[in-house]
Amino acid sequence: MLSLSLLLLLAGETLSSPSPPPFTLTIPPGNPAHLSIIDSTTRLAALNPSFLTTPPIPGFDLLPNLPAWSFLIESTTPGVNKKAIFDLGMPPNYPEAFTPSRYNFMVANNLSADITHHVSEILVQHNVSLDSINAIIWSHSHSDHIGDPKTFPASASLVVGPGFTEEFMPGYPTDPESEIPDDIFSSGRELVELGEDDFPIDLGGLAANDFFGDGSLYILNTPGHMIGHLAALVRTTTSPDTFVFLAGDLIHHAAELRPSSAPYYNEIPNDAQNYYDCPFHDHKGKGKGKGKSTCNKQKCPTKQEFENLIESVGRDPKGPVLLPVIYHNFTETMTSIEHSKGFDVQENIWLVYAHDPYLLPEYNVGVKLFPERANEWFGTQWRRNTHWRFLEDFVDGAIALRGSVCI
Repeated sequence: MLSLSLLLLLAGETLSSPSPPPFTLTIPPGNPAHLSIIDSTTRLAALNPSFLTTPPIPGFDLLPNLPAWSFLIESTTPGVNKKAIFDLGMPPNYPEAFTPSRYNFMVANNLSADITHHVSEILVQHNVSLDSINAIIWSHSHSDHIGDPKTFPASASLVVGPGFTEEFMPGYPTDPESEIPDDIFSSGRELVELGEDDFPIDLGGLAANDFFGDGSLYILNTPGHMIGHLAALVRTTTSPDTFVFLAGDLIHHAAELRPSSAPYYNEIPNDAQNYYDCPFHDHKGKGKGKGKSTCNKQKCPTKQEFENLIESVGRDPKGPVLLPVIYHNFTETMTSIEHSKGFDVQENIWLVYAHDPYLLPEYNVGVKLFPERANEWFGTQWRRNTHWRFLEDFVDGAIALRGSVCI
């Protein structure tokens, strides 16, 4: 059997040899699940980063149109026959599908989106029977995640996190202020709230539920951003074990998670220029510029320059750059993020958050989207090419900080 180190090298992952030992994460054995990443067709209109994160970073003034990823998860264990959808994006018939309180929130914050399909329509287009879906799992109840469960048969239960029923039920219009429409349950759909006692497993400090009962899908209790916020850990292969961590809205930008200090030791790479799309052509021809330049302003920022920028906005260059702005409970949010770092630093775990733009085809990372499966991600460059890609958001600020001297 090949060693994990050799497998990592074959996968194209960069192995470093830091002096501190790697963070140890113990996950019980289990079977894999089929995993597909679904483009829900949701595109949230470009926002100022300050709507989602702080502090402001010079030169980082606008987010791209953001997707809202959905995930199809299917047990491979003989006799289990379970299939779930994690998150549904936004419904294409918004704002009509929203309750007044949810619509008023979008109007008050000047939020808009473009959506062309229900996730259920995308599944049917690719010959997935909706009757085969046993559960719809909401990471949380924000409008860009709940879709329209009514487009699925009532046999698909709706799974939510702790505190959901007390906070959001009864729905609208029984409660005129509720953010959840009552008609989701009008056909007899079962609401399954996972309570605090339904997470008996400890995975790296996060409470977990073995949802399929075969170790293929763990639902993680990650409170903070919203009441009942859930993440998920999907086992994508065995021998070696590999996983995809579905982070939901645990973060809205990768710089809320990276870099990270002890005990995780996930620093900006020394060859940082090779991990983002540099606008200048001075690192192995990967940039978009034409030819090299001797001007100091036209050199791709280095690790040290990114760390200088991070320090200039009052943040620790060895810790996450950004802090969340949208949350129900800040302390719980930061605790959930802290524990998720232990997953993020594992070479055999790929963390994907709900609105990560870099999975989109236009970023040329090569991620295979539904109807293809993502199980073989470990043998690709997907994790490597998305992990530090966010650094390009900080290129302008790093260049501006170095001044205008030409060398």
